[in-house]
Amino acid sequence: MKTIAGIDADGDGVRDDVQRYIAENWGHSERAIRALTNIAKARQAAVIAGDSVSREEAQALAQPMLNAGSCYILAGDQALKDTQALQKVAYKVMNTPERFKRGRDFEYKAGHTVYPLNQASTPQICGFDPAALPN
Repeated sequence: MKTIAGIDADGDGVRDDVQRYIAENWGHSERAIRALTNIAKARQAAVIAGDSVSREEAQALAQPMLNAGSCYILAGDQALKDTQALQKVAYKVMNTPERFKRGRDFEYKAGHTVYPLNQASTPQICGFDPAALPN
């Protein structure tokens, strides 16, 4: 039986098929893998939450998604951004009609809010230091 959460054998918050997709397409760059894994984790949490959370809970859960997007911008180089990796990974996470609907339902609940710009350092936003990675 298929589930919204899918298979996450290592329990890291990213479905195995999404992990493979990231590794196959951006495996040459540790920065890309880490930044895109953050995107995938945040999107997966949003899909699982769907519309089952309150507006306030959705807004709180949106912060990791915003941080993941900021990390992608701060950590990735222009070549990564040119591949539209963020959008591709987000759509891979929401790869069924039900997952897509739940992701959009979550975005609706989390939306219509002004979120403060995170002023933390890049390593704090990303959860890793992109400058310390070779590529």
